[in-house]
Amino acid sequence: MSAPLLPNAKVNSLEFFHINWNVWKMLGLQIFKRDVHTLQRLAVSRAYFAWSIAANFMGTILFPIHLAMGIYESRNKSELFNSISISITSIGATIKFFLMASKMKQIAQMEALTQVLDARVTHPEELWHYQNRIRLNIFNIQRMFSILYSGVAASVAALYLSSGERRLIYPGWLPFEWRQSSGFYALAILYQLFGFIFQISQTYTNDSFAPKSLCLLSAHIELLYKRVSRIGFEGPNEDGGGSKAALQQEEDKLNLCVLDQINLYE
Repeated sequence: MSAPLLPNAKVNSLEFFHINWNVWKMLGLQIFKRDVHTLQRLAVSRAYFAWSIAANFMGTILFPIHLAMGIYESRNKSELFNSISISITSIGATIKFFLMASKMKQIAQMEALTQVLDARVTHPEELWHYQNRIRLNIFNIQRMFSILYSGVAASVAALYLSSGERRLIYPGWLPFEWRQSSGFYALAILYQLFGFIFQISQTYTNDSFAPKSLCLLSAHIELLYKRVSRIGFEGPNEDGGGSKAALQQEEDKLNLCVLDQINLYE
């Protein structure tokens, strides 16, 4: 069964990472973003630079320390193991975030190569396969991560609200006695909410980026296979299937497919 023609369809694989970049921008990673063509860092405003430094100092650096020092304030074994588990998770999120920040140049290179591969998808069969299979599958992966992390956030909120006592969301150390007044308690909760949202956003973007990238790589390999399989079976027949011009055209198609393969290896 032949695929329906999609004359106005275009492939833009970078749409899968819009949500990642929007969250990374909120987290301050925009200061590391690079142009996909020149690989030079993009300029950012002073206000955004200040936000990036302040937010990451409070959320990426101080928050794991705040949780780790809470281990020493545990009153029983249950709180101790809970505090250790949360601290390790928070430190892991921080490490992954710094690793992602160090890979912004490679991400820009990947996006540039992706645009080159996207431009090669012009055949109706490939366009149909991309729109109806690949695009839906990758967005389903994104939805899965969104639902998963939304569920984590909701469960933490439900656990805290159902406790029925004045306590912190997570065990942690603070430079003031939050039990003394409602103001200190509200300040402590606001800081923990900020740190929790900041780090769960880091984890969401970091964890969802790799699976979507691998699925996109697999998709372009599949599309390349479709292009290669058509070589020798399609093309103009005005000069005869075995004419020199027709053979040269098929050879040019093969050379372009080889370049696509090199780009995929990159």
